[in-house]
Amino acid sequence: MRKIIFKNYKIIYGKIERIKNPFIEIKDYSGKIQIYSKKKFFVGDIIIIYGKIKKTKKKIFFILPIYIKLIVKNLKFLKENDFLKKNFCVFNFFINYFKKFMFIYANSTNFCKNKSSSNSNSFKTYSFCKKKFFYLKISPEFYIKKILSNNYNRIFDITKCYRNEGCSNIHFFEFNMIEYYSSDIDFKSSIYFLEKLIKNLFLSMNKFYLEIYKSIFYNNIFFKKKILIEIILIYLKKKNFFFKKNFFLFFFFLKKLIQ
Repeated sequence: MRKIIFKNYKIIYGKIERIKNPFIEIKDYSGKIQIYSKKKFFVGDIIIIYGKIKKTKKKIFFILPIYIKLIVKNLKFLKENDFLKKNFCVFNFFINYFKKFMFIYANSTNFCKNKSSSNSNSFKTYSFCKKKFFYLKISPEFYIKKILSNNYNRIFDITKCYRNEGCSNIHFFEFNMIEYYSSDIDFKSSIYFLEKLIKNLFLSMNKFYLEIYKSIFYNNIFFKKKILIEIILIYLKKKNFFFKKNFFLFFFFLKKLIQ
């Protein structure tokens, strides 16, 4: 630490590395030292202190400050704090929005007795209380459908899901998932409901557009809606599928779809 000696007091400045109330640990190229202070600072802030060096019962040196001033504020901590606030706002928005349309919040458990029948791999854990192995759930679908079968019309769940699938560009090993079911809403109204949900989510995050896989969704414009056959036609055009041999096979495939 850089020190300027003036009688028994010293001036020290450095970067805050650790906070353990009421002590703050600052670090410089020459070493570390603790400061006794009740003022609120954050990790990464650079501060200047004028005070007296003292020793604890365990013979650890610390500074009893007379004057403390913040020189540089850590902006990264503020960004992380904003992310936590946005995450909480999004979670709160989903709960309030679904409850507005008379949906019931089903808070399902993370432990499953049996492994799911899907192709995705699940994590396995051991419970020392029950002395049994449990599987971590990959989706809340099974629990919601159980409740839906007991004459509940509208149900939703926001929960953690775990999938042991290695590295993926879509999701992590542990991720948040929202899933909702309704037995009294038809197909067209459910599309409209989902569109309004996404647009109101933009407004809650103070955003007017969202970019997903090079496609931009704006808040003011309605989303494009296409039939499955149109999507297949676009895909086949890109793959240069339209020539004589495969042309008849394509129409045969369309007839099967319509039937």
